[in-house]
Amino acid sequence: MSTRHRLVGDSPAMRQVLDLVDSVAATPVTVLLVGESGTGKELVARTIAERSPRSGRPFLAVNCSALADSLLESELFGHARGAFTGAVDARRGLFEEADGGTLFLDEVGDISPAMQVRLLRALQEGEVKPLGSSQVRRVDVRVVTATNRDLRAAVRAGTFRADLFYRLDVFRIRIPPLRARREDIPPLVEHFLERHAGGTQQPIEPAALELLLAHPWPGNVRELENVVQRALVLGRGAGITAPAVRASLQVTTPIETLPAIAASAASGGPADLPFLEARAHTLESFTRSYLEDALRRADGQIARAARLAGMDKSNFRRLLRRAGLARP
Repeated sequence: MSTRHRLVGDSPAMRQVLDLVDSVAATPVTVLLVGESGTGKELVARTIAERSPRSGRPFLAVNCSALADSLLESELFGHARGAFTGAVDARRGLFEEADGGTLFLDEVGDISPAMQVRLLRALQEGEVKPLGSSQVRRVDVRVVTATNRDLRAAVRAGTFRADLFYRLDVFRIRIPPLRARREDIPPLVEHFLERHAGGTQQPIEPAALELLLAHPWPGNVRELENVVQRALVLGRGAGITAPAVRASLQVTTPIETLPAIAASAASGGPADLPFLEARAHTLESFTRSYLEDALRRADGQIARAARLAGMDKSNFRRLLRRAGLARP
């Protein structure tokens, strides 16, 4: 695995993850990665593939929540020529493209009941049928899936098939959030500096590192990388400074992590806050109000509300979660 794509950290939590990766990598079993968004689930999946007997074969990944059903079906299983408007040529799906290798299905908990049936058949039978074709094709693929949802709760609620859940949950690895492995923050910062500093040595102020260590990191490693990148830009060649980190955290911190800002503004108005905090608070209020109104106009139907907002359903759902409006 390249140094760009490698797991960084030597905390007890990460050592446990790596021990589990080493235990399962050499086996053919299906792996379910669970954890919050931004914890590095795809990176763990890549590590499993790299340490497996399939390391010389393809590793392919798809975000299941980013595609509508028809597109996801075609992406996974392929399609025959003329299967739908625009299908001018036959196309192999990811299951066939990854034959002999590893297929990573991210956000698998978001797939529809119909797609759950198709995926279950592919896993059980080791075969796929392209969209619009009657031909069944055998595939040999190691499947790793990931989700930030509670699939057991989804099974109890009847929104996720129990038989598929048990097919996916053969070997579970829970990826810890960054706040549970704060000792990994310094090496992660060094890793991101190496990646984004253009080959130049960039120092980090002790006060800046203290800010990074104290932050709750709701966006996990992905948020940390964003903050480092932004702080590098704001530092203008001076490395990672405390003011640059402070400004970056105010801009990149997700909506749900701004209760203190909201509380401060409750006694006054946005003008009582520093500019960046006021902007973040105003954006939070606008976003929540807009989403609530869209849901009211759509009678609570998320797909319809997303269309009214001119957004992809998965992006609309993501905004709902960030605003605390997602259904349990």
